[in-house]
Amino acid sequence: MKDSPNIIQRSSENKSSIIHKYIEDKREDEREKSTSQMSLLEIQLNQKRWEGESHCLSLCHEQ
Repeated sequence: MKDSPNIIQRSSENKSSIIHKYIEDKREDEREKSTSQMSLLEIQLNQKRWEGESHCLSLCHEQ
C-alpha cells in the first residue's frame, strides 16, 4: 500500500501530459487552418492583382 500515492501521482502526471499534448495538437491545427486560409487569401489577392495588371496592359496596348 506504500505505492498507492505514487501511482496516483503518476496517473495525474499522465493526465496533465495528455491534456497538454491535446492542447498543443489543437493549437497546431488552428495554426495550420490559419496558414491555409492565409494562403487562400494570398492566392485570391494575387489573382486580383494579376487581373488588374493584365487589364492595365490591355488598355496600354489599345492606345
